[in-house]
Amino acid sequence: VDTREPGRFEAALARWTRNEPREAALALTASIVEALSTTDRVLELLVAGPEVYRFVSAGRVGYFEEVLDILAAVEPCRGDPLARLEPLLFEEIRDIQSVCLILTGWDQRRASLISDIEAWEIGLKIILVTASGMRPEGLPPEAFCCSARQVMRGEVVDL
Repeated sequence: VDTREPGRFEAALARWTRNEPREAALALTASIVEALSTTDRVLELLVAGPEVYRFVSAGRVGYFEEVLDILAAVEPCRGDPLARLEPLLFEEIRDIQSVCLILTGWDQRRASLISDIEAWEIGLKIILVTASGMRPEGLPPEAFCCSARQVMRGEVVDL
């Protein structure tokens, strides 16, 4: 999960529409984790903020409240949090079956991260949450793109 604060235009739009991409990304993460927490599937959650928050379910069920505590503590990141996230992700990549990236912006750095993950030939789901919901140029066609407002209104029901 990427919690980078948006650029100037996106930040202004987020304030105007009262739909913060970071908050929506965290809410969407909570929804995904809630669905996974009822299974014995191993979840490793990495949330990149000013620091990287990490949670590993170790195949147990019923950990949703623990994850909510982590998500509630996440602060926005003014810099690019990927510098802290990428080393942790690639340290474990050999043991990972799939990755779900929840991003709050799109740029060359994020495109490069996706390229690096794809090189490992593991499952990859890309979700981009922005203030506008507009699909940026260069976003892979299989990526899901939505607005923070759609997430907060509960309109994102299928990924």
